[in-house]
Formats: sequence, C-alpha cells, structure tokens
Amino acid sequence: MIAGRGIRDLHFPRPVRPGDVLTGSFTIEAIRATRTAGDVVTLVSRLVNQDGDPVLAMTSDVHVTH
Repeated sequence: MIAGRGIRDLHFPRPVRPGDVLTGSFTIEAIRATRTAGDVVTLVSRLVNQDGDPVLAMTSDVHVTH
C-alpha cells in the first residue's frame, strides 16, 4: 500500500502545449524507516517535453507499507 504524505518543491518551468510528447521519471532520493509499519520514501520527479525541456519538477514523500 502506498499513501501520499506531501508534495514540496513543485515547479512548472514551462507550459505544456498541445501535441507535446512528455517523458517522466522518478528517482528515489531517500528511504526512512518509521517506528510504525512501513517506510517513508522521498521521490524526485521530473517531466520533460520532446525537446528535453523540463515542464514539471517536484519532490514528494510517500508512505509505503509491506
């Protein structure tokens, strides 16, 4: 199970235009064990257009249970 804990550093440096082709990626920046069941995972997300120009960048924390 995954639950969002928050989004920070959300940026939209360029607009997305009709016909743009978007590619996204997530990078795990950190994993922190909690005292309760599960971990907090920090993700850095990036979305770029067909020219490689960034259109979205954000850092988010999610709670992952196992």
